[in-house]
Amino acid sequence: MAVFAVSVLLPGGLIGVGLTLRPDGAPTTALCLLLGAAGAWSVLRGRDGIPAALCGTAVLLTVLGEQIVMHRFRDPAAHADMALATMAGFLLLAVSLVSPWLARRRGQGVAVLADVLGLCLPTLRLSGAPFASDALRHDPVLGAMSPSTALCLLCLCAALLLLRSGTGWASALSGREPGGAGVRRLAPVIVLLPILLGGLGLFATRAGLLDTDLRLILLTVSMTALAAGAMLHVTALAEAAERRAFSLETRLVAAETARDRSEMAAARAQRTETLGRLALEVAHDFNNTLSVILANLELMDGAALSASDRLHRDEALAATTQGAHLTRQLLTFGRESRLRPRAVVLDDHIPETLGMFSRLHGKGIAVGTDLALTDSLVLVDVAGFQQALLNLLLNARDAMPGGGSIRVATRVGPAPAATCGEALAMHVRVSVTDTGKGMDEATLERATDPFFTTKEAGAGSGLGLAMVSSFCRRSNGALTLSSAPAKGTEVAMLFPVHDLEGGEDGDRAE
Repeated sequence: MAVFAVSVLLPGGLIGVGLTLRPDGAPTTALCLLLGAAGAWSVLRGRDGIPAALCGTAVLLTVLGEQIVMHRFRDPAAHADMALATMAGFLLLAVSLVSPWLARRRGQGVAVLADVLGLCLPTLRLSGAPFASDALRHDPVLGAMSPSTALCLLCLCAALLLLRSGTGWASALSGREPGGAGVRRLAPVIVLLPILLGGLGLFATRAGLLDTDLRLILLTVSMTALAAGAMLHVTALAEAAERRAFSLETRLVAAETARDRSEMAAARAQRTETLGRLALEVAHDFNNTLSVILANLELMDGAALSASDRLHRDEALAATTQGAHLTRQLLTFGRESRLRPRAVVLDDHIPETLGMFSRLHGKGIAVGTDLALTDSLVLVDVAGFQQALLNLLLNARDAMPGGGSIRVATRVGPAPAATCGEALAMHVRVSVTDTGKGMDEATLERATDPFFTTKEAGAGSGLGLAMVSSFCRRSNGALTLSSAPAKGTEVAMLFPVHDLEGGEDGDRAE
């Protein structure tokens, strides 16, 4: 913009110098033009403050002083009044130079408005030449302005407007947004088409092809159509920009949601790892204590004990055994136990687990199966899988204290990308569905957290789902839960299908 402003400012300054050197020129007009050029140069150099304001004040004082002197000491033989249009143009030029210094925030907008109005006056005066309008040349207001003065004012106001292209609506025209780009593309049509239509209408009127009224009607309709077309074009550009912004905002929200989920998953994994290390330390110390207690209780097995002492010993032995079982859970949760995976068909090992569960679930609970795996192999630790499945079955039983039904189903198919990150990989799905009381969203969110339980105190350790989730992750799979209050719960373990070409044999030889 600065380059364009200089290319416009230089001709204006040269015209002002030329008017100063003319013997028949008006000295006050030439002085105002030179002061305006100096003020525009100050704005160009980044001094849109006191230097430009001093030049604008000098222009204002020159115009007012010329009017006072001419009206107080009128000598028509020696002086000529400054044209009213010229005086108005200089006043607008002074406002453009002074207002940014007087009002920092709103001064730039006032300056841009003054520049636009300052452009209109000389443009009206100079438009009489291409249209050959005698009425405009003889107009008492505009016709008295000399063409050279009008051209110089046009250059100065245009230069100032270009230098302030980042203010107000001028910033919209010079910006890189779709709206500004669309207006810039339409600018030649908006500016040149009315001139062309006006010239053609004037030529047709003078040639007797159109009368004055019809010419005005045609020009009015043409200008209305031009304005409507420009408005529709800019509106279309704005709507397209809004659609792009909405699409970008949607993608941004999705990216932020994915990032939040990743951060939550990382925090949960870190929390789980910390709890696992704590569980290992506690389990080791607790296991040493239990070993001493259990050894002493076993030594008492052959001793002669009374019935009450033997009862107390049996209770202590049962409590110690239960503590040992809890220790094994802690060790498993802390990833102390080492998995021994092998390629198996899970349908072959589910009935054995269901047999163990049949001695635990009691009456009032019906267990059904829907096993659809025939030869789909997975690489898992069989004992770990059976323990995980048993944990899910026990949780389903505890969710139905008044009885209900449990359904164990197996399927093979693609796993969702949000679950395992491999949308195209084939996975085996083992699900356990109950008709219990279900869980709300808050409970479902924390269901796999270590030591979180909704059971009564002493009824659960809160490690069941945490251990199952840990086992699935260590087996390169995942655990999914879906539930709603009073609608039951479905827990599914996902394991990737194993290919025998990987070099490991399974339980079945094909």
